[in-house]
Amino acid sequence: GTLPVRYLGVPLIAARLGLKECSAVVEQMVKRVRTWACNYLSFGGRLQLISSTLFSMRFSSAKPVLPAVVIENCEQIIRSFLWFGVGDAKRAGKVAWAKVCHPKEEGGLGIKSIRAWNKAAILQHGWDIINEKESVWVQWCYRVLIKNQNFWTVRITNQCSWNGGAITLWMDPWFRGHPIISEYGSRVVYDARIPLNAKLSAVITNGQWDWPTSTWELQVMSRVTRSIPIEGGDGIHWMAKGQGFSCKEAWGIRHTFPKAIWADIVWFPDCIPKHSFCLWLTFHNAHRTTDKLWKFGVVASNPCVFGCGGSESIEHLFFECRYTAGV
Repeated sequence: GTLPVRYLGVPLIAARLGLKECSAVVEQMVKRVRTWACNYLSFGGRLQLISSTLFSMRFSSAKPVLPAVVIENCEQIIRSFLWFGVGDAKRAGKVAWAKVCHPKEEGGLGIKSIRAWNKAAILQHGWDIINEKESVWVQWCYRVLIKNQNFWTVRITNQCSWNGGAITLWMDPWFRGHPIISEYGSRVVYDARIPLNAKLSAVITNGQWDWPTSTWELQVMSRVTRSIPIEGGDGIHWMAKGQGFSCKEAWGIRHTFPKAIWADIVWFPDCIPKHSFCLWLTFHNAHRTTDKLWKFGVVASNPCVFGCGGSESIEHLFFECRYTAGV
């Protein structure tokens, strides 16, 4: 066949994707939201639908680098549905979207940012290249882009086993969890008289470690590696898990925030989503009470809506109002 062809709603083309090529992804999301449009669905219910259904469509962002405008359009649809029950509202939500996209334990709603997830998913490409996956695309990258260079040092323009056959000697983080070149600098490459793109097998002879020992750095490497067994196959792993690539684990390297001290109060096993969402808004001071309008001079007074004689505020409604205390 010939390009472009569509796969999972996204066209496979040789050039960078644009809004036109990704329009099917946005249209698919809009159609899904329109079938749910309902003003009577609670915030908690909308959150459940977003988490279970809209983000099951994440396959569309799993491989290609999505244009910023496509990501913004998709997140706008999700924001609009969460706060207003429709997919095309232009008003601002009650809580900043960046906070909404934090994990629940960090004070958010656990909705993954499409932008962050797309970046994590794209790392799959790098993982396939490093492991020299048997695919036409990886072979093309090595033949056309990388050529005889190392993946980590290849210039951007407009391989791994304990027998030493795949791990690069200087660039891969096999030595005490770090690349040798980051530990000792590029001078050690010159002192060893071993090429920068050499494999680990360059210091293995007849199944034994065989390091040059002309400098103290190389002598240290020789001593440290004596306890590392050579026999057996090797592979590149996530250091935290010792497993293969995972988009979920890759997403975990994003910028994190401190745990919200109230997270366990809001989210717990068998919690009622509607009630948890209401409490979550409370901790974010996001309920639209009249005291906020009063501070900006929009209203002349802010009496409690339940007629208890107090002034309406989040603190009053939840902790001070005589009426709500009796509910």
